[in-house]
Amino acid sequence: MEKGKIIAFGEVRVQTSILNSKVTCYSNVNMPLGQIIGGETIAVQGMEVKNLGSRLGLPTKVTLGDKPVIRERLTHINNDIVEKKKLLEKILTIQKMKPEELLEEMEKETREKLQITLSRKEEIEQELVKAETTKEKLEILFKLKTDSKLIVRGKVHPNTTIVIGHSNLQTKENYSFCEFYEDNFDRKVRTSPIS
Repeated sequence: MEKGKIIAFGEVRVQTSILNSKVTCYSNVNMPLGQIIGGETIAVQGMEVKNLGSRLGLPTKVTLGDKPVIRERLTHINNDIVEKKKLLEKILTIQKMKPEELLEEMEKETREKLQITLSRKEEIEQELVKAETTKEKLEILFKLKTDSKLIVRGKVHPNTTIVIGHSNLQTKENYSFCEFYEDNFDRKVRTSPIS
């Protein structure tokens, strides 16, 4: 695959190479005989490759674990919470101004829109509670350790960024026949021989 963009909800298997592409995989990227050169590849569960990066130092980034997905959902839900709070604040402000008197002075179409908005107060409050609960759960998940591993059966070349969970490593030298994992205590990407 070259200069491609894919989102996969199952396993991604590539025999030869992924070049300058954007891959998001919600499972494993499995290519023990293949290589990833350039671009960004995200695998939520794990990744196995032969080679990573290039001898010429082409910037290559791989990300493992669910943190990017959770971060994206947290951003979305935080924006949703802000919007709901603004709407609720408007409704409460209108209610303080005695809306019955305001409604009489308004045109029919504007009056109907305002009545619909005012009638949604309880629904918005319930949605806000649900969103806050989801946010709390996502924040707990975001703090958890990432168990995903990157297995490299050949070489990792310099100028490759490896992100696992909350930790990242920018390679400045070659690594061979090893696996990368997150040391949650030190918040570092560690390496060990392939087990």
